[in-house]
Amino acid sequence: MKRICRLLAVLFLATGLILPARSAFAAGRDEKIAYLQKAGVVTGYPDGTLGLDAPIKRSEIATLLVKIDGKQAEAAEKAAVFKDVPTSHWANGFIRVASQMKNPGGVSAIIGYPDGTFRPEKNISNAEMMKILVAGAKADLTLADEAKAEWPASWVNWAREMNIVGPGAGVGELDPDKSATRGDVFVMVYNAKVKEQPPAETPAEPKPDEKPLKDQDPLNAANRGNAFHMIYNGTWAKNLPFLKK
Repeated sequence: MKRICRLLAVLFLATGLILPARSAFAAGRDEKIAYLQKAGVVTGYPDGTLGLDAPIKRSEIATLLVKIDGKQAEAAEKAAVFKDVPTSHWANGFIRVASQMKNPGGVSAIIGYPDGTFRPEKNISNAEMMKILVAGAKADLTLADEAKAEWPASWVNWAREMNIVGPGAGVGELDPDKSATRGDVFVMVYNAKVKEQPPAETPAEPKPDEKPLKDQDPLNAANRGNAFHMIYNGTWAKNLPFLKK
């Protein structure tokens, strides 16, 4: 009777064990934010939160741009570049470095105002954020393109084309005039600056019936083909030791 039960167990494993296929990995909104946080690009508040729904300031944007490009060492040097950003300001170095960053076409990502100020405490809008990231990440964007760009339509369209925003980007359609939230900005920065690598391919495991039964994992050995083969030639108890007792 025990042998019959064990035999039924083999048949159950052979015919009933079906594992769902794993889909290809694609970073979602939460994963993108977590990646930036782990990399030290994104920091939270003393209470441990990231304030994802809060607006974000120009000083914070400058800091993100410098960190995502790995230029923190350059930001250690402080200088009074803007009249409203004294050397005592916490983001002075970050603002100085960010304001000097340009794409290959000479287009600046973030700059000051004509009056010589940077306005570090000013909240940034969605349109301004898209413009900053497009200018910094679109390598073929030229000064001529910038000069004839329509505000904000051209920058929004480029941001969509670059998958900074839009379907599948983790950031949907945004009102260009509204203040950008920290959460949306973090995801947009990831989309513009982080180059996702496809997951490394793992060597395919040999099929169970390509190994001698004695070398197979007992559960893997109980596949449909091997199960019926073992039943036919009477070797099921010999090849599956866990069924002997």
